[in-house]
Amino acid sequence: MYTLAPVSKPTAPPAKPEPHSTKVFIQGMTCNACEQRVGKAIRRIPGVQRVNVSARKGQAVITSAAPIPTPDISAAVKKAGYRIGRSKAPWLAKDNQLWTDVLSAAAVVTVVVLLANHFGWLALTDSLTQIAGTGNLLFVALLGVAASISTCMALVGGIVISLAASFAAKYPNATTAQRLRPQLMFNLGRIAGFGLLGALLGVVGSAFTMTGPVLAVAMIVVAVVMGLLGIRLSGISPRLAGAGLTLPGALTKWMHKDAEYRDWTGLALGAASFFLPCGFTQAVQVYALSTGDALSAGLVMAVFALGTTPGLMGAGGLSTLIKTDRVFRYIGVVVIAFAVFNVLGAVNTLAPAIAQTPTATQRTSNVTDSDGYQVAKVAIGGSDGYNPRDTVVYAGEPIKWEFQMDSFSCAAAVNAKNLGIPELLFLEPGTTTVDISLDAPGVYPYSCGMGMYTGTFTAIERPGG
Repeated sequence: MYTLAPVSKPTAPPAKPEPHSTKVFIQGMTCNACEQRVGKAIRRIPGVQRVNVSARKGQAVITSAAPIPTPDISAAVKKAGYRIGRSKAPWLAKDNQLWTDVLSAAAVVTVVVLLANHFGWLALTDSLTQIAGTGNLLFVALLGVAASISTCMALVGGIVISLAASFAAKYPNATTAQRLRPQLMFNLGRIAGFGLLGALLGVVGSAFTMTGPVLAVAMIVVAVVMGLLGIRLSGISPRLAGAGLTLPGALTKWMHKDAEYRDWTGLALGAASFFLPCGFTQAVQVYALSTGDALSAGLVMAVFALGTTPGLMGAGGLSTLIKTDRVFRYIGVVVIAFAVFNVLGAVNTLAPAIAQTPTATQRTSNVTDSDGYQVAKVAIGGSDGYNPRDTVVYAGEPIKWEFQMDSFSCAAAVNAKNLGIPELLFLEPGTTTVDISLDAPGVYPYSCGMGMYTGTFTAIERPGG
């Protein structure tokens, strides 16, 4: 008799241990570059499988096969230049020296703006733009010089200063030559981009026509970015310093290897400045469009960008030569001032004061009657942009608005939507006449595309009419 042995069941394979998750808070991170630097340092710890770092939350979530000793994490984070700990940054800095520096810088900026406005220093740049309309490349280059030291500096110059100062702050031990590299890349990209896009403009330039409100919104977006960069550089708000607009982490990792500066990003940023709403740039774009030739248009735009290079390089030069935190504070205030300048211009475009009550009782001297029309002559240029700034006409009578522009000016791009012109009006050197009609008495404001220069038409009843 045989006894059957019990059949043994196969043993199940041992269960894989669950991954261990560790959350640590990290102080001092403000951007995606910080995230990449911290993430790389933590990944070097043996046993780490995955790391998710968030500068906004101030934390890193570590996935590992087994718990990672806290001292190991702390050492890795410290090696990356940060430290373990949870802290809530204050809205306003508490450093008395910092506020002394910021207030003194603000006072200097205010005095410079008041003096420039009082003495009409910006009008001096118009002397560089005379006969630029001839297409002579030398004068196109001089026009670029004028743009780089006047109102266009408020837009492009602020970005260049921010780029240079941020790079210098991130790499305090870089040599002077290394610190100039971001600016050089920006300007090289600007020249090449202006040339290529200018050639395209010569073929399909009408596609770049933008309305005043669209330009105003673009100015506000740029101003917000500049303002946050200025706050970060000045250090006035540690809380907002971490709120800067950033790219998604995956894209940043692709753009930056080891969170270091990449030349092509500076090149791309310079090329993209072609689309920033600077009146000088728009005026040259109009001229490039009028050539009707890709080669000529591209050459004109490239030479214009080349002319802006010395001024823009100089704008960022201070931050590349001096390394102290106090200088970064001063530069931060200047960048914030540029941002405010852009916002005020955008407000002039988006929300003009159209509800004013006419107080004039007679037409201004720049208005005459001819062939059944009121001819209103306005000169472009000077410290006011439009001369005269205020024109009085009779309501209900047809008007020929005659512009006289002897040189390129930021005021050459006119936003006159309130006067019945729906799209941005681009003027060329010489005389340009536009038909308008103001049927009801009132005040009708207009401005340049950036809102920096403004003017008005006041319509009144004809006496005895």
